[in-house]
Amino acid sequence: FTRSFTCYSFGFCLVLYFSCLKRFLLLCCHCENMEEVDSIAEWKEEFETQIAKRDEEAEEGLKKLTEEGEKELTELKEKREQAIEDNFNNCRSAEEAFVAAQADTDPENAWKRLAALVDFSAKSHRGTKDVGRMRTLLLQLKQDGLPTSS
Repeated sequence: FTRSFTCYSFGFCLVLYFSCLKRFLLLCCHCENMEEVDSIAEWKEEFETQIAKRDEEAEEGLKKLTEEGEKELTELKEKREQAIEDNFNNCRSAEEAFVAAQADTDPENAWKRLAALVDFSAKSHRGTKDVGRMRTLLLQLKQDGLPTSS
């Protein structure tokens, strides 16, 4: 009986030893995992703060760009309105000068008025007719006027 008790007690001791060893190993692994979990949690927390900081910087940059864009847009609108107004004034003054020149019905100035409407530059483009003779005649009529028959 003692012999069998000893065997059982030795076997029981081995089982107890291995079960304790297993629990110890599981406990150690759990502690290591806890350390890993803690380090991962710290990293996640730092990462979240970095992301929040970057998001704030991005929002500030976006606000700044939006303000600059709105400012440039208003400047562009002002320049465009000014250019339209200047063009309108230039066209109006040119029209007034043209109407004033057309109102002059003096027969002596008729060829001068006609010559003012014609471009006398000697430019010739390919595919266009030569109008040099007509240009010469108009300049001559502008200077001398119509010959009077006597």
